[in-house]
Amino acid sequence: FFSEPIEFFQNPRWGMDSIEFSLGKHFDDSSEVAATSELITNLSNTKKYIGKKVLVVGAGPTTIDIDWENYDADYIWSCTHFFKNPKLTNKNLDLVTIGGNVDLKDPQLNEYLAKNNTTCMFEGGVTPYRDGAELEYFKNLYPDRVYYFHTRYFSKLGAAARLICLATLLGASEVSFAGFDGHPTGKRHAFEGTEKEYDEVWRNGATNSLYRRQMVLLWEYLLLSPTKFQN
Repeated sequence: FFSEPIEFFQNPRWGMDSIEFSLGKHFDDSSEVAATSELITNLSNTKKYIGKKVLVVGAGPTTIDIDWENYDADYIWSCTHFFKNPKLTNKNLDLVTIGGNVDLKDPQLNEYLAKNNTTCMFEGGVTPYRDGAELEYFKNLYPDRVYYFHTRYFSKLGAAARLICLATLLGASEVSFAGFDGHPTGKRHAFEGTEKEYDEVWRNGATNSLYRRQMVLLWEYLLLSPTKFQN
């Protein structure tokens, strides 16, 4: 977590001021910012998720292995290089996060977004950080479809974990997920395949215990909510 709940909004490093500096000031729109002790976002129409079923599709191998395409969900969300997986490019996704290492001019990404009315979200705290020109360029390409969010929860578990948190915080009655499979070393990547290299120095065979500990913390946190979860 970035901070204790009581200080999240005002935290000098990870609170509202830091998000406004890194993301908000580059969006230059009139979107109202909603802030709680767990979430800061300028996403419009968040009420549409209250009481709905959200399916989060991550980059783990179960996204390839299982049949999630016909799962009963009101909205499907995904993340990062989702546009490299044909299962996902054949779906009109409601919302995706655009990770720090995604090329905003990638032809595959823009071809997908031109065909679908998908909301694109940038996350606070994700590195490498975007510069203002990149954000403004992308926002101008897709007006009224580009927003940001920043959850107090972060961890090493990746974007899918934070999307599960986001859906929960926005009031979804049920959050289901595929491709959120834990420690990734040696596993198939559902989006980038063999192109993906887990080159972070901490991500190796000795970090299983870190993943297990952080997974326990995630579920201790999420299960405080009334939301139903389905793996």
